[in-house]
Amino acid sequence: MGDTDTPDFNKARGFLIGFSVVVFLLWYFGADLSSFKLMGNEIKLQSITKSAWMVLAVINVYFLFRYYQRLPRNGLVFDEVMNSMYDAYLKKFSLLFYKRRLKKLAQEHLSINYPQNSISNFYYDAHVTCYATLQEHKKNDPDTWSGLHSFRRKDRTELRLVVNYTTVDPASNNPSLAGGSAETLSPNILIAMFAKLLTLIRGAFVAPWLSDNVFPLVIGAAATFVAVFKWCQVNFMWT
Repeated sequence: MGDTDTPDFNKARGFLIGFSVVVFLLWYFGADLSSFKLMGNEIKLQSITKSAWMVLAVINVYFLFRYYQRLPRNGLVFDEVMNSMYDAYLKKFSLLFYKRRLKKLAQEHLSINYPQNSISNFYYDAHVTCYATLQEHKKNDPDTWSGLHSFRRKDRTELRLVVNYTTVDPASNNPSLAGGSAETLSPNILIAMFAKLLTLIRGAFVAPWLSDNVFPLVIGAAATFVAVFKWCQVNFMWT
């Protein structure tokens, strides 16, 4: 019992995944739970055999809760790697979506400051503003503001979109002064959702956050559902 009751997070995850996989295998291969072998001897259950799947479900729920209780603080919110990927996608899609708007800002800036010139090239950039805000919040109230998940969606996704440009002097046809403009905004919710979706898909392959923290909960919940479903099927004769 010492190893089973250990508070170690990795072992709690291992027990949950291991037992859940066993439940899936028993269900997938249609195992007969009225009998099994123990130390080379076949043991045949004589009573309440129809409750075997419910027993498996209860055990799996126990391992599920043990794992959840040992999750690190904020283990179910994006870690640094996932946040970096999310920021990159958010900036990329926002620049694509608001490109025309940024060009218009640059042209308005040009007409005011260099009306005789024309724009030769545009250069785009984006900065996530919540990191600077987070540092300020942590200085003023470190106990309340623990991470990026503390922000509302609009504040978490707020960007400083920047457009710089180079100009051409019509008289000499040579590159002239460079200018620029910027705007702070929160991207469309669809952009934020699409960026998060791609982050989850990519993160499942390249980052440990999903496989370490989220996947065990998913497989544990799924295995519990399968066991309860099988119990209902056995007891109520579903076909």
